[in-house]
Formats: sequence, structure tokens, C-alpha cells
Amino acid sequence: MRTVLEKANGLVYVVARKGVTGSKTEFSSDLSELLARVRNYTDAPLAVGFGVRSPDDVAALKGMADYAVVGTKAFQVFADEGQAGLSKFWKSLNI
Repeated sequence: MRTVLEKANGLVYVVARKGVTGSKTEFSSDLSELLARVRNYTDAPLAVGFGVRSPDDVAALKGMADYAVVGTKAFQVFADEGQAGLSKFWKSLNI
């Protein structure tokens, strides 16, 4: 981890959990410990994704990560509700 992170620039994408993207993620102390370890080796902004899908998820990451990456859920909302639904969804995340 140290070798990779010491060379990182731009941002560092941190996977929130093991498994398949799009599934609900429970943010545990393991994630906060991982983010603290990553911060030890880089000053690059941290972007956390992989299961981030709700306002509660985004709120849980505040103070631990610089960015919350919401992918699969956004595509699902767009497919089901179109642009208007997606705009409403983005606003619900309080970003």
C-alpha cells in the first residue's frame, strides 16, 4: 500500500467493501481504519465508492473521505425515472 500511495497523484479511489458493485454497503470501523491507513501514506484526496447509494451513505463518509462515488444507484435512477429523477436523486445526497 505504501509504495502505491506514495506515488499516487490526482485522487485515490478506495473501495468501500469486498463484493459486487451496486449492492448495499454497511460502513464499518474497518472502512474508517482503512481510510486512516491510506491517509498515512498520501495527501491525495480520497474518493470512496462501491456500494455508496444513499444520503445516509454520503453522510457517513463526511470527515473520512473527500468524495463519495455514487455510480450504480445513479444509473438505476436514471433508467427508471429519467433526467428529472436523477436530478432529484443528486439533490437528495446533499452534495
